[in-house]
Amino acid sequence: MTVIITVNGDRTEVEDGASVAELLHHLGVTPKRVVVEHNRRILRAEDFAGAHIAAGDELEVVHFVGGG
Repeated sequence: MTVIITVNGDRTEVEDGASVAELLHHLGVTPKRVVVEHNRRILRAEDFAGAHIAAGDELEVVHFVGGG
C-alpha cells in the first residue's frame, strides 16, 4: 500500500512503512551528504534505517554544499 507524504514541500507517494533510508535511495540521494528532518525532528544518519514513514509525514532533505 502506498501513502502520500511531503518531501521538501512536494507531495510524494511512497510505500507505507518505508524507512527514511529507503526513501533516500528511491530519490537517488546519498545519505552521507544530507540532513533529514522528519516531522520537525532532525534525524542522525545512523537512524535513517530505523525511522519509518507513515501517511501525512513531512520530511525536509537538506544537501550539504561545499565551497571556499
